[in-house]
Amino acid sequence: TRMKVVNPNLNPSKNLVEDMWLGVSVVSQGGASGRVLACAHRFVKLSGVFKHSQVGQCYLSGDHLLKDYSISSWHRLDQLCNHEQNEAGQGMCNLG
Repeated sequence: TRMKVVNPNLNPSKNLVEDMWLGVSVVSQGGASGRVLACAHRFVKLSGVFKHSQVGQCYLSGDHLLKDYSISSWHRLDQLCNHEQNEAGQGMCNLG
């Protein structure tokens, strides 16, 4: 079954989801009630005309993946760094 994990309300002027390669990293706890982590290492945050930061994005499923395929069962993990800074300010992080 195909799921729409990416939030359709993401602002396209601040978040680039095209070609983010969702699922390039996937890990599971196993079992019917195990959780799944799926990452997209090419997710890009936009913070200016020529300011593109490839920070990646990960999504964590709820406990009942077999019962609930909706977007509400997935949680987007928050960014761990400030993507608007350079590498000296920890702006070069990458999830996934």
